Amino acid sequence: MTLHRRRSRIQQTALAAALISVVLGAGLMSSALSAPRRASADTDPRAASVPRSGAHHRVFCIRRRPCPIKHIIYLIKENHTFDNLFAHFPGADGTNYAMEGHRRVRLGKMPDHLPFDIGHSGGSAGTAVNRGRMNQFYLLSGAIQFGHDYADSAYQPSSIPAYWHYAKTYTVADHFFSTILGSSFPNHLVTVAAQSGQTVDNPHGQLVRSWGCDAGPYSTVTVKAPNGSISRVPPCFNFNTLADEADRAHVSWKYYAPTYGSWGYVWASFDAIQHIRYSHEWKTKADVSPSHFIPQVSRGKLPSLTWLMSDLKYSEHPPQSMCLGENWDVRAINAVERSRFWKSTVIVLTWDDFGGFYDHVPPPVINNIAFGPRVPTIIISPYAYSHRVDHSIYDFSSVLRFAEDTFHLGRLSSYDSSARSIAHMLDFSRKPSHPLILKTRKCPKYVPGVVTKAVFISAHLENGRFVILLRLPDNTVGTVFARRKTRMHYAGGTASPQKASQGDTVRVRLLGDPTQAGYFQLAHMVDLDLHYERAMKGTIGALDPNNGQIVMDRFHHPAVVVKTSATTRFYDQNGHPIQFTDLAQGQPIKVRGVWNSRTQEVFSVVSVRVLNSQSAG
Repeated sequence: MTLHRRRSRIQQTALAAALISVVLGAGLMSSALSAPRRASADTDPRAASVPRSGAHHRVFCIRRRPCPIKHIIYLIKENHTFDNLFAHFPGADGTNYAMEGHRRVRLGKMPDHLPFDIGHSGGSAGTAVNRGRMNQFYLLSGAIQFGHDYADSAYQPSSIPAYWHYAKTYTVADHFFSTILGSSFPNHLVTVAAQSGQTVDNPHGQLVRSWGCDAGPYSTVTVKAPNGSISRVPPCFNFNTLADEADRAHVSWKYYAPTYGSWGYVWASFDAIQHIRYSHEWKTKADVSPSHFIPQVSRGKLPSLTWLMSDLKYSEHPPQSMCLGENWDVRAINAVERSRFWKSTVIVLTWDDFGGFYDHVPPPVINNIAFGPRVPTIIISPYAYSHRVDHSIYDFSSVLRFAEDTFHLGRLSSYDSSARSIAHMLDFSRKPSHPLILKTRKCPKYVPGVVTKAVFISAHLENGRFVILLRLPDNTVGTVFARRKTRMHYAGGTASPQKASQGDTVRVRLLGDPTQAGYFQLAHMVDLDLHYERAMKGTIGALDPNNGQIVMDRFHHPAVVVKTSATTRFYDQNGHPIQFTDLAQGQPIKVRGVWNSRTQEVFSVVSVRVLNSQSAG
């Protein structure tokens, strides 16, 4: 099928989906603050016909075929498009090129990890997609880093051998779209609730590593209503979720995600569902450390519904290592395939949003916030079609649709009601395939963070931490956070970051902040323009008693401005204490303090001593 015909088919499907959305009406989402409730004929036209738990009939997954599936694992990684991983996959709708405006360029080769993150907010997603033109990824913040266009790049098979092997052995979907045209937070909500509460971005303003109900009083998230109005609300909702439906049907479930205090905690979606976050299920079911997954499976414990997220280190969220993340998945999948659960399990391996990376297929438009760009998705199961690329349109709610059909749960929204179930990628008439046990591989050396030179702009204290603005080598401005006790280094000493002057050249080690591209944590900073001078000599050229400043002329060197303070000590040529007012123009002096060689200023002045004529030189 030609690319033109395939895009035409996508557009036709998108039109059909849009018509369905119109029929479903304005009740696309449950109210963000409404009480949790089951789908009904009033909120979802299809819900009335959905069989409920306790119905006395055989379970079918698709086409009246008996369903042997008793376990569904939703394994969700971070921030990559289909083209970024599988642009070169045989038989898939891939590409060797990217569009940069009207210019076509060849996709570059992706390294194991990037220096920094790429912009992938809701606004960034809209910019990149550019109304279906798919030609502005290169304009995103962080797209080009140190001269390399990482946004328009793709992995080679040798760089992701396990993912390539899974895709070739089982079924890979090459038209599986992120549900929301946005970043992680809204799409993770869809994976548990088949809706995002109309959110389109990650929350902002939190003082802790949280995107949910415990994020603090200043955290808000952008909501885009169907009528186009935009507002900001706390990231704490109360709509119905698949877990609520599972509880009502006595279907077991567990959500493995990094716990409070770790960076990966932002992906713990049930933290944003108030009635679950503050329930007895929170610690036992809704926020279980992913380190428990393999041991529990090995001990013969696996719920019917499982969501599985790794911590930041293994998440593949740029700039994290792809190899480390792939090895983490291999260990988790191997544990399932070696267990007694293999013959009754479907593992859905997917990525939560586009991450700023290029994809050439325009996402179908079904409403004002959906869909987002394609994400890689592999169905790993003994019943998955072998060596198949499925070209049908899916999204994150397709997995929930399959779970609802499998366990007789009610519909949650118009998304899962109209979604194509991933059951179409499974063949229950076949004999279950044998497990595919893969080996982990040795990864390239990965040291978190990047050391680079930058230009200091400003630093101030805000909510108990430093907020530092730096101009990075690509001319973008990075927002850097540091603890209040952080010390900046310079030749001969340390000082508060606020002692740097605008325009100073600094060498920094920055750690990417997973909450937003362009945000960093400061690991280390050195001001290359500052020097501690124990005995800088010169002659008083001018005095400013009102501001406590001295213009000091230096032989064969530029004059410097010495900025004294209330703590500065003054001495005469015999070492006796004097006052600033005892100084006179023309006197030779020796100054101890911090010298900025760029601005020719001396500050944090410890002492000023008058010299005799013999020692002045």
